[in-house]
Amino acid sequence: MRDGAAGSGLTLRFSGKPVSENPSRVVVKFQVQTTAGEPVDGLDEVDFTLSEDGQPLSATESDHRLVAAPRQFDFFTALLLDLSGSVVTQIDALQDAAQALIDELPEESEAAIYSFDGRTTLQRRQDFTFSKESLRGAVAGLNGYRVVDPSTNLYGAVLQGIDVLDARRQLATTPVESAGFMVLFTDGTDHAGLKTGPQARQAVATMRRMPPGYAFFTIGLGSEINSAELSALGPDGFATALEGTQLGGAFRAIGQRLARAASSYYTLSYCSPKRAGVHNLTIVARWRNLTGQATVPFSAKGFTGGCDPLGGSARL
Repeated sequence: MRDGAAGSGLTLRFSGKPVSENPSRVVVKFQVQTTAGEPVDGLDEVDFTLSEDGQPLSATESDHRLVAAPRQFDFFTALLLDLSGSVVTQIDALQDAAQALIDELPEESEAAIYSFDGRTTLQRRQDFTFSKESLRGAVAGLNGYRVVDPSTNLYGAVLQGIDVLDARRQLATTPVESAGFMVLFTDGTDHAGLKTGPQARQAVATMRRMPPGYAFFTIGLGSEINSAELSALGPDGFATALEGTQLGGAFRAIGQRLARAASSYYTLSYCSPKRAGVHNLTIVARWRNLTGQATVPFSAKGFTGGCDPLGGSARL
């Protein structure tokens, strides 16, 4: 499988292997992004062309159907809040910004809130929930917060945040269709020295390669931000806010990006004319002036006529 194959500006990332169903239905799920990592939502059937073993399939021959599939996937977001000494002085702005992000979270998705400072472990403020009211309540619960450890265990928070996402992913009934997001809010540098930057960066890179992948976002606050480090820890989106009052807009922009990412997953179902053997399906996507393609093998063993692209047991 050529997972993540790119073209002139677009990348298609497959989620698992295609499902082959008798009489001749093929179902494949994938995400579309620009090569710069921007999610591409709003695509329709006319934006895709199909070919098998290099031979184009006409729309009438394949009768293909495409749906945007945000509700087909198990989306969950972990919001990590830096409550070290330098950030708590702006706790009101942080709370307002976190509420703005909660408002922008994708519908039908779960989110959890954790905080970190100089301690060795994350502090859970709200476990994963669909309830935005519960999330808002957890943020409101930070009123009057007093610093416990003024240091910043930034790299440790990233690694433990990944563990939180991975544990949540393991709860999914179809883990290959789970996608996790992390939004890390911090004023910058790791002061605790409990973990290293290479450890955190490698963990982020590894998790992003897992199908259908994890997305990592960072928001930096203050005038002394290590932009290069936060960009590395937030390869899917990095924003800065020099003043606490600007955080609402920064969080809102990240939240809107999360929603676009959730809507950039698609399910394609079509009727194959093949009747035996293993073949290569190539999908070409077009968006604005950008194109991209990816190829994946599928089995046509036992295929016959009479196919309904929306029928069978593989759920669209």
